[in-house]
Amino acid sequence: MAVPTSLKKAIFHHQAMIASRLPVLEKEVEYLIADKITNEQQIEWMLDSLLSLVSAGVDESLFFKLCDYYESVNVEGAAFYRKEYREWYL
Repeated sequence: MAVPTSLKKAIFHHQAMIASRLPVLEKEVEYLIADKITNEQQIEWMLDSLLSLVSAGVDESLFFKLCDYYESVNVEGAAFYRKEYREWYL
């Protein structure tokens, strides 16, 4: 079954919009790590966002980079996010 052109356009538009936000996400992750932020709510919000964006085509390496850092803040929390990734994407 062929995908309607309007759906293809919507998907491409959505992917382009996400791609344009990627530098902002990268800077935020770098900030959290470089400044050694330990606010779990702030880190988890970003992990939640990155986890959901993987399904939209965002490279999971940013998720894992932050998850690796989060392990130094909260081992159990990082394990939870790794488990969530496996359940969603593997």
